[in-house]
Amino acid sequence: MMDENLSGNENMQEMWKTNFSSLDKIKVVSLYPEEEQKWYDKQPLYKVTIYTISKPGSPYYGWDEGRNTRWITVTTNENSRKIVSIASGP
Repeated sequence: MMDENLSGNENMQEMWKTNFSSLDKIKVVSLYPEEEQKWYDKQPLYKVTIYTISKPGSPYYGWDEGRNTRWITVTTNENSRKIVSIASGP
């Protein structure tokens, strides 16, 4: 689940929906926590390898066919974790 700041307003939510809807397959291949020195504001940072296949005829939304590396920051509370940011570099 995305943090409200990342999912944003209705326009941003539609952008994320369109982005992920363009994918036929998305699968986490690996997930490694980064060193705490790389964390921002004490929020855990992970290096994640994601395997994607786009739907035929879909426009390019930043996902290459096959493996993609992303750095994902999460926020945690006692009941859940939410994605705060998704980046193509640390």
